[in-house]
Amino acid sequence: MGTLRRVLNFLKKIHKITKPVYQPVNRLEEVFIKACEDPAKRPEFFRLLFHFELLCLGDIKTREDGSQNAKLEASTFEGEEVIYAFTSKAALEWYITQNKLPAQNFLGFSALTLFDMMRGKSGLFLNSGHACSKYFSIKETVEILKEFKLDDHEVTMKAGETYRIGQPSDPPLPFIKSLGSYQKNSSNLKEIYFGLLATQKGELRFICVLEFVEEVSRKDEERIFEDLFIISRETLGPNKVIDFSKLDESSFRNAIAEKNLISIRSYL
Repeated sequence: MGTLRRVLNFLKKIHKITKPVYQPVNRLEEVFIKACEDPAKRPEFFRLLFHFELLCLGDIKTREDGSQNAKLEASTFEGEEVIYAFTSKAALEWYITQNKLPAQNFLGFSALTLFDMMRGKSGLFLNSGHACSKYFSIKETVEILKEFKLDDHEVTMKAGETYRIGQPSDPPLPFIKSLGSYQKNSSNLKEIYFGLLATQKGELRFICVLEFVEEVSRKDEERIFEDLFIISRETLGPNKVIDFSKLDESSFRNAIAEKNLISIRSYL
């Protein structure tokens, strides 16, 4: 019996090794897989998402008056109605095959149209059954349609108000690591300085000061601020506040010189 058990375990290992793995068939899927592991890739994923068509399980239904409407298959996930969408026909067929389902009808929509259709009504499960998938709650389907812009990119303090800057005792390492990955792949960012700011009232918030290359355009600056906002939203815990500031338009040079604000490279 012991020999049989060993043989079965060996066959099980072979099965695991030879199990097929889904291979991405377009740029969106390539970036999606990277974004699952690296939050620094998530801004690119969200930008690409709205340039692609998504495929949903469902069919066209004809009403009595002859008009037609899309009827998408829905399920329930975490107490919300959810529809299933896929980043390609290959991704959809992979889901059907892995779940041993019969052939399914499907409809294609631009991602923008689909999210607009679902706004406030249902959530969306992107590439369900895949190693990399994403669930958008009803709240997220509303928020995703908004532009990812900060209300204020710069830290502003009232005249005469004092504040202290230093390093947090428990730094948000996933956030910092993601910033480092993003900076490494950005030709427009020279440095990112990080610290913790405390106001006179005892309010605490993280602060990032960005040093851009001299030839950076205003459009590229705005894109970077928006990207870093997405990264902070994806990696910081709830109720964490962070301010972003441009070095050339801030008063934080002394804090950097005194090493109260330090390069994120110091953490990596």
